[in-house]
Amino acid sequence: MSRYRFIDEQRSQYPVRLLCQVVAVPASGYYAWQHAQQPAVAAPEPAWETALVKVFGV
Repeated sequence: MSRYRFIDEQRSQYPVRLLCQVVAVPASGYYAWQHAQQPAVAAPEPAWETALVKVFGV
């Protein structure tokens, strides 16, 4: 188990900064890891592409 995953599992019971100190990682590193774990949001289809499909049925 990674240190960051451990922090993520324990953060409901202890403060994140305390957990980071205990496992010797910077809190900024944990938050960067957490941000990277979130799925990317798909960009909406451009309006011009929607219009092309509507007009030409492509």
